[in-house]
Amino acid sequence: MTVIDNPRLERNSVPALTSGPDPETSNERAAGPKRKVRRRRFPFTRRRRGRRAVADRWVARAQRRRWWRLASLVLVVALIGGAVWAAWFSSLLAVHQVSVVGLSDEGELVGGQEVRSAASIPVDMPIARLDTASAQARVLELPWVASVEVRRAWPQDVVIAVTERSPVAVVMQGQERRGVDAEGNLFDPPGGLWLTDPIIRGDDSAIAEAVKVASSLPADL
Repeated sequence: MTVIDNPRLERNSVPALTSGPDPETSNERAAGPKRKVRRRRFPFTRRRRGRRAVADRWVARAQRRRWWRLASLVLVVALIGGAVWAAWFSSLLAVHQVSVVGLSDEGELVGGQEVRSAASIPVDMPIARLDTASAQARVLELPWVASVEVRRAWPQDVVIAVTERSPVAVVMQGQERRGVDAEGNLFDPPGGLWLTDPIIRGDDSAIAEAVKVASSLPADL
């Protein structure tokens, strides 16, 4: 019998396979299926997440309030701009009618035309741009007007309230007759003069004395 002593064969030799069960696999099967281990959440972690949720809700509410404020501001600016445009530049609130009130029945026709002409209020002008003080000053230049008030009657009308001078006598200056009030102002009433009014002739001093006497007389004389 020949024995071969070869160290190479010993190093390269493959160990024999065993047909017995693997001890590690047998232990795992015996232990059963693995259970999922849940990590325990500590109370401080829950509180931190709760605070973060509250902070997120607060930020969202603040953003919504900011957008609502911005939208409200834009709406208010748009409304103001539209109102300014409608009042100052459009024909929506333009002058359509000029009414004259306060005149006597006799002077309503002629006096109303004179007042409108003196006021010089153009039709279709935006009513907000009407200079009431200038219109009043122009109407007061009429000798028979004692006082006047120009006011806006929104949205499209203007009212001119006039107080006439009341003649207490008639002054004859040549062939011309003029009325005179208690303050000595000479004027031509738009409704004309009454023939029953006292007639005064003379110079200025005589007229002034006669006016004092005529104004002191009762109205029913």
